[in-house]
Amino acid sequence: MIAYASYADRRPFLFALAVLLAWVFLTGLSGASAALLLGRPATDPLIQSIGTLTATAVLLWESYRVGWLRAMGITRFGTWQAWVLTLLLGVYVALTGIYAYFGEISFDLSTLAATPAAQAILLRQLEVGFVEETMFRGFILFVLARAWGRTRRGLLAALVVQAALFGLLHSLQILAGSANSAALANVLATFVFGLWAGALVLLTGSLWPAVLMHFTANAFPMIKGLSSAWIDPAYLGYLRNALFDLPLVLLGLWLVLRQPPAEVLKVQEATLSRSAD
Repeated sequence: MIAYASYADRRPFLFALAVLLAWVFLTGLSGASAALLLGRPATDPLIQSIGTLTATAVLLWESYRVGWLRAMGITRFGTWQAWVLTLLLGVYVALTGIYAYFGEISFDLSTLAATPAAQAILLRQLEVGFVEETMFRGFILFVLARAWGRTRRGLLAALVVQAALFGLLHSLQILAGSANSAALANVLATFVFGLWAGALVLLTGSLWPAVLMHFTANAFPMIKGLSSAWIDPAYLGYLRNALFDLPLVLLGLWLVLRQPPAEVLKVQEATLSRSAD
């Protein structure tokens, strides 16, 4: 475990990239194994959930062994002020997301639990929000920030790189048959989301507000889509969403960068002190 942490200090980007690739590989391997054992297609939501949850469980176990869980924000739940901010952001994200993809702001709250399809979306997107935030805003942001975050420029680089990796992961939509224009627009939208979600984690010291935001951003438009036609062309919805998220990016980056880096780093005291070595 000492060698594990040491390499993360010396080569943070390569280390984060290697762990991300291992996470993606393990997701696919465990999903394929589950599909074989259960006799279900690999595209089945249950199979995909088994794959991502298995890979994330391994990631969390390794992070626990090296003593990083608290620093990653997994065991921190933030202050009540952070959660008030999160709830306000959640309303904004839900309404702008619905408008971006449907061109209107209307949502029947009774549909959240009215149909099995809506319930399945809620469960699936809660899982997606947890595993993706754990990987990107938990693990990768922590690894990069602990290595680069002694300066504002380094902290900004950590936020940008983790968001870029998050966006690139969504380019895999092309392999799933999505149109190139829609997939590329989604890469941009997820990059923008990753920037302000990363800022939210740094500001609150907890991963859970970002998990809730991720869940909200995905679940509400998807449930709305059960009864409404999605905007056409599809890429326009992603571009609108990215545009609506830009104010959150600017506000988040301003709040993060206006403070001394040591005050926003969610790292252990021992990690902070090594900059003086």
